[in-house]
Amino acid sequence: NALHETAMTNARAAAEAKLQGAADEAETEFQTLLQQKKKEIQGRVEVEESQLEESYKKDSEKKRAGMEAENRAKALKEAEEEERQVKDAHHQRLEEMKDELDKQLREFTQEEEERVNKLRQEVSEEKQRQLEELAKESDEKKKLLEDLGG
Repeated sequence: NALHETAMTNARAAAEAKLQGAADEAETEFQTLLQQKKKEIQGRVEVEESQLEESYKKDSEKKRAGMEAENRAKALKEAEEEERQVKDAHHQRLEEMKDELDKQLREFTQEEEERVNKLRQEVSEEKQRQLEELAKESDEKKKLLEDLGG
């Protein structure tokens, strides 16, 4: 009977370890996916910022090179204002992109958290089912031992 209880305890511990391993693996996968998504979003923002800045520089250089000497002061003032407006527009566009990417990251994170929680629930239910199975087997074996013994 003690041998049977030891076997049941070992079987229960092995089942719990297996289920915990599956839960840990799901958590690790979630964290990896989250980090990848963050890196991808950061990369896209950096590329867009670089492209916008390069475009801004090219536009700015073309305008400065084309000004005539007599209108230089007036044209320079207009160009600076236009540059400021372009900068503001680029900055606004970057902020909109950042907001959209943040929104996508929040949605992705929420979906992944829901997926991980679902996996955790499934693991918990499977663990409970296995424990109930082990208890049922234990009860059947006790009854069989009682029937044999007496």
